[in-house]
Amino acid sequence: MAGVEAQSDAEWEKRFRREAPEAWQRLAERLSGLQGRSVLITWEGAKIYMHHTYEYRHVGQCAWWMSERLIDSGKPDGSAVLTCVNPKYAFRLRRHFRDSSWLLDAIFSSDRLAALGTFHPQDRIASTLALSYIPSYFGGIRETLLDPKFRLNSVRARHRGRSVCVAVAFVYLISQSGEELYKDGWVVLDPER
Repeated sequence: MAGVEAQSDAEWEKRFRREAPEAWQRLAERLSGLQGRSVLITWEGAKIYMHHTYEYRHVGQCAWWMSERLIDSGKPDGSAVLTCVNPKYAFRLRRHFRDSSWLLDAIFSSDRLAALGTFHPQDRIASTLALSYIPSYFGGIRETLLDPKFRLNSVRARHRGRSVCVAVAFVYLISQSGEELYKDGWVVLDPER
């Protein structure tokens, strides 16, 4: 552990750039069989600004993914989208309010599904779920920290009890409505995991 603690910031950044992509790939592979429910809540002062839930289930070649907005932009919402996939067809249901009926939004035949290739709903569902566990995904960022849209400001060791973690501070370039915006952020990673 003494060798780990003695690394300079430059050495931590080299190690981060070298090891992170492979570690995220291993994590995405481990999570590919994951199913369950996750909740994303953001706050604006003392008020909940966003409260979304995501749920994913699969058995064999059948899967479904639901996203629900309970609160969005600080206001009650209740809208939801449910996507279901099996080897023969897929369909998507929507509802506009929590107590409203589900409406059929789209249906895809097996021929059309096969033509989608990597855009097949089951592949998109699995990759979306796996990406949600890559640190930079939260806050609307879907690329990894080594994407060209990122500028790393610092990569530094942080001591947490007996272990050493790595704090990565970054700036992220967002193109929105023809305008370039910058988003600052940071993440703390454990290099031993």
